[in-house]
Amino acid sequence: MAPGLPVYALFSADWRHFAYSSPGSDAVELAALAEDGSRYEAAATLDPPAGQEWGDPRIVGDRLPLTAEDAGEGQGGVQVLSVPVDEPTDAPNQEGTLPLGENGRPSDWEVDPDGELYVREQQQTEQVNGGGGDLVVRRSGDNVMNATLTADGARWQDLDASPVWGGGTTVVGPVDSGGEVAEDQDGANLVVLDETGQGFTNTRLLEGGGGPVLQCAPAPGRDRLLLQDTAGWHRVDIGDDGPGEAEEVFPAPRDASMEGYPLVVRWSEPAAEPDE
Repeated sequence: MAPGLPVYALFSADWRHFAYSSPGSDAVELAALAEDGSRYEAAATLDPPAGQEWGDPRIVGDRLPLTAEDAGEGQGGVQVLSVPVDEPTDAPNQEGTLPLGENGRPSDWEVDPDGELYVREQQQTEQVNGGGGDLVVRRSGDNVMNATLTADGARWQDLDASPVWGGGTTVVGPVDSGGEVAEDQDGANLVVLDETGQGFTNTRLLEGGGGPVLQCAPAPGRDRLLLQDTAGWHRVDIGDDGPGEAEEVFPAPRDASMEGYPLVVRWSEPAAEPDE
């Protein structure tokens, strides 16, 4: 019921751990998959020190980043801490500070594909030339973290509920002038910066009547892509010459909000055999 939440980040890549913060609680909970794979079971409770509230957990590789905020209003900022997923009760590392916005909420943040803390409002926007439109990006190192593309009179932005692609590639979906999903536009755009980072190409995906793309899930090798529009989930293979034709692979399940957001869709790699 919160489509902007990066739900994929609450699960570890191997699905064996799940992190969450319950409403009304100051702690972060970590659950582990049962041996028979049928359910998640409580594994650890991460209790903050007196006077702090912990929340907004993510799982990134073998670390669990979270926010730490002093209880009460009018504080100067929010800390980002991290602990090992395998030893969550270890003393946390300090990763950085999130400034508070005008509404008193901390700035949007992520951990970039290189493991560095990214705070959106602390990064400058960059205009990138070339391609079939106007592109503005924010980067963390060599990784495009946010993008806005204006092409053929339409506006496209990165999908907040989807993982960062990494490098100079991103998927942008249609938005209206108010920043909300443009229901009257189809598909998405795959945007790829060139080797210099100063030019780009964009390729239209899922154009043809299925509605706007709402979220996506790139494969670990970034050679395949799952896209969800209002009709279902579609697979696109990505080759050296760009994306191929889209193939519908399964319908979009409906959650309690009836908006078509499943709990999480993510690529999974089979476990390697002992002799591999």
